[in-house]
Amino acid sequence: MAKNVIEFLSAELSLPTEKLEDHASLYHDLGVAGQDGWELLEAFGTTFGVDMNECDDSLYFGSEGANLPLMLWQFLTGTFVKESAERLEISHLKAVCERGRWFDP
Repeated sequence: MAKNVIEFLSAELSLPTEKLEDHASLYHDLGVAGQDGWELLEAFGTTFGVDMNECDDSLYFGSEGANLPLMLWQFLTGTFVKESAERLEISHLKAVCERGRWFDP
């Protein structure tokens, strides 16, 4: 089942499986944000038959929208700050898949 989760993420995110390590965070390390994150978890639940009713996906993904002034400031100063979001790692998705229902990391 764990290999299937990696293959699913590889296909959904268009990333090579070698980049998808257990400790990688979907948001912090792989850059999955906003609605893309919500859609990914929905597809995950459907694909693996996982009950996702208890999942509050807003905790794990920052916003997708661009804040142009902030982006310009970060570019000019070289300081890039990610929004605050809890880590949701690939290892947790594997564990959720094994249980068949969502539980918080």
